Amino acid sequence: MADLDGKTVGTVRGTTHDTQLTKEGPKGMKLVRYEDDATEAQAFLSGQVDIFSTAELLVAPIAKKNPAREIEVKFVLDSFKLAVGVKKDEKRLLDKVNEWIAANIKNGTLNAIYKKHHGNDLPDVIVKQ
Repeated sequence: MADLDGKTVGTVRGTTHDTQLTKEGPKGMKLVRYEDDATEAQAFLSGQVDIFSTAELLVAPIAKKNPAREIEVKFVLDSFKLAVGVKKDEKRLLDKVNEWIAANIKNGTLNAIYKKHHGNDLPDVIVKQ
């Protein structure tokens, strides 16, 4: 986080990134807020900001479409556990979903799927649960 000192950092207004960077960012960081991810990414790609904070899953597609910009993840602000929802009282389906997730985390398939689409490994907070 200290490396952001002296940098212009883009974020989307009202997101968890905005909140965390506002609280924890160094005093010399200039935080510029945008209304959506597309506008923020365009600001980064055009050089209006030095660094941008976005959902990790958006980095790989942005980097793929803009290889000259050499985009890389420097650090992760936070990891969020997302869930699969099933209808209430569908215990059998819930058990099958949980079994599939556990088996495919263990055998590496879920990580391979995640890496294919996001360009990096599943966060440790997911793998170690």
